[in-house]
This record gives sequence, structure tokens and C-alpha cells, in this order.
Amino acid sequence: MTATRRTARTIAIAGAVGAVSGLASYLLPTVIGALGIDASLSFVDWLLRLWPGIIFGVGVGLYLANMGVASSWRAAGFVPLDTAAWYAALWFAINGAKELGFPFTELWQLGIASGLIGASLVALSALLLFPFLRRWELPAAMIAAGGAAGVLLGFGVEGVALVVLFVVWKGAVAACFGWGVARA
Repeated sequence: MTATRRTARTIAIAGAVGAVSGLASYLLPTVIGALGIDASLSFVDWLLRLWPGIIFGVGVGLYLANMGVASSWRAAGFVPLDTAAWYAALWFAINGAKELGFPFTELWQLGIASGLIGASLVALSALLLFPFLRRWELPAAMIAAGGAAGVLLGFGVEGVALVVLFVVWKGAVAACFGWGVARA
């Protein structure tokens, strides 16, 4: 296999890990509802709010550990940092923009800003934990991918629009991890 094909394969696998985590993040509330669990319980409510960050953190962490570029401790450490990044982006999208006085008039504008916040914090977490990502173009690509995918929030926050946002954002950011792995 040529180096280019190996790089493309590594990026595609990482992107698939992210996309699957996005799909799982979207489906969790449906599964909880199907199991008859009361989503208004405080623990379940918090789990639903944090779950997308946990799933992505676990998926990317396992991918990096499996590829041999991160110790299990660093991979595990990525989970709470990624969860915090997700929650920061979520808070900004729901409350922060209004509370901080940002004059977003369109949902897609809020999506870009939230996507940039989440991706910036993911990139910062990755820079702290994973030395192989300490090249300027890798975190820059993560941030650009997160902001670009955030525009999908403009299509809505329910149904297919939300699953597309989750799958595309998480897949694009995870693919950047794959690019880093390919270059390690």
C-alpha cells in the first residue's frame, strides 16, 4: 500500500469513528425513551447533555490508543476534556450567545461560532495530551472543520438536521486526528 493510500485510509477510519460517535450521540435519547427511562431525572438529563462529548472522547481515545500513538492514560484523559469542550459549545449555543450579547440573527451563525468553540477546545485538549498533534496545521484543520460543519446548525436542531450536524462535525474533527496519526 502506498503512503498516500495509507494516509487516506487512516483519515477515513478516524472520520468513520467520529461519524459513528455522532450517530450514537443522536440516537441515545431515542434509546433512553424506548427503555422507558424518565429523561427528566437529573442524572439522566445530565447524561443526555454530556453524552455526545463522552462518546466522541471514548471513540477518538480508543482509536488513538489502538493506533499506538497515545497511551491508555492519555486516551482516557481526553474523555473529560472533550466532554467539557462539547458542553462549552452546547452552553454557548443555548444560552451563552444571548448572555454574552452576541447579535446572531441566524441559526447558522450561531452554529459556526459554537462549532469553532467546540473544535478549538478539542484542539487545545489534543495539543495538551498528544504530542504527535503539535504541528500548527493539525489543530488549525480541526478548528476550521468544526466551524465549517457548525454551519449545518442552520438547517435546524431536530430530526435529520441534528443527526447530520453530529455526524458531519464529529466525523470531520475526528478525521483531523486521523491526519495527525498518519503524519506521526
